[in-house]
Amino acid sequence: MNLRGAWGQLLLLLIVIAGGVALFLMMYEKKAVDEWNPPSARVLREPYLAAERWLRAMEMPSRHLGSFEQAADLPPHSALIVPAGRVGMTAQARAAVLQFVRQGGHLLVESERWEKPDPLLEDLGISRSEAPDFDYHDDRTGFGSLRAFRNPTESASADDPALLSVRWEDQPAPLLVTTLGGELLSSEDAIRTINGDEGTRILQKQLGEGLITAINDISFAQNWRIGRNDNAQFFWLLLNATPDLAHVYWYRVRPPQLWPWLKQHATPVLISLALLIVLFIWHGLPRFGPSQEDPSGERRRLSDHLGASGRFLWSAGQRSNLARAAAACAYDAAARRYPHLRSMAADDQIAFLCRRFQLPPSHAQQLVHGSDVREPTEFLRLTRSCRHLHRELSGTQADSVDDDRKDPP
Repeated sequence: MNLRGAWGQLLLLLIVIAGGVALFLMMYEKKAVDEWNPPSARVLREPYLAAERWLRAMEMPSRHLGSFEQAADLPPHSALIVPAGRVGMTAQARAAVLQFVRQGGHLLVESERWEKPDPLLEDLGISRSEAPDFDYHDDRTGFGSLRAFRNPTESASADDPALLSVRWEDQPAPLLVTTLGGELLSSEDAIRTINGDEGTRILQKQLGEGLITAINDISFAQNWRIGRNDNAQFFWLLLNATPDLAHVYWYRVRPPQLWPWLKQHATPVLISLALLIVLFIWHGLPRFGPSQEDPSGERRRLSDHLGASGRFLWSAGQRSNLARAAAACAYDAAARRYPHLRSMAADDQIAFLCRRFQLPPSHAQQLVHGSDVREPTEFLRLTRSCRHLHRELSGTQADSVDDDRKDPP
């Protein structure tokens, strides 16, 4: 191939590639597509993460509070947000929170559910009552529905019963805020109340130099609701009720420890379980009888070991093996005394044993052929015949029939 032909092929290849690229650009169009991603584990674990990041974007410092006892050391002109789920709040913790408010802090506290105690609201002078005909169709754990995850900024309709119309000063139109709580709040010295159809859902009151905002449901500040309706705007207005607000602190609710929770809610179950465990252990323990003396260290006779082995094989259901061994032993003893016995035919051996030792034909046949013995009575008769043969060979007189029946096998 010459150089001109190579350049021609290369040019043809470049033309084909360029045509393919042009065809691809003509057939396909590049556009942006929204793809839904499920929430991360941190979003599920921290329901107010979006609100915290939004506050930082608004240049409002936002931090977490580890314990209520630290509230007394918080700077003035700061807000403390306390969600529900305050399990095991001590008197010292409640006193620290009250001190924070008296020093000029702003406390935004969410009420506990109606069926649970709430010592903090009681110390603040705020009482609760159950909302009539309230439907807990959406809990306040903050997970909501799959649609809430897929559309975090989609607003609910104005006739949604979970929306509360709030009129705030300097606002041209009422704000639509999500509140789902079934508790109604009341206080004798409230300076502001926000009411729904059934009663007061949000109230504010003064305590010392500070401000208290009690809310029956603060889920409007959670990740999947902060971008809906007017929730973010209402949350910002609540925070700025504090003059010269400088810091926002979040109390991170921690789940209760297992043992205190079980002790509080399942004490009868724990006691019953402990009794059942003790009873099960007692039932499984071995029963020990009276103490026995240790056996002496003297050496036992060979007959004792043979007897123990025989009893073990008998209890294990091996009587056939015992019978065959006894018959073989008796046959070998007779063959040693009369060597010509092994050279005889089987029938002649049986006849010889019957004639010489007065054995029953069936027993003589078992000695010669070694057949199995399954019945205990037949086993006893065979062993008596074997013993009679050994005594005849040793020259001793055989015992009477009655004595033989009394002897153990």
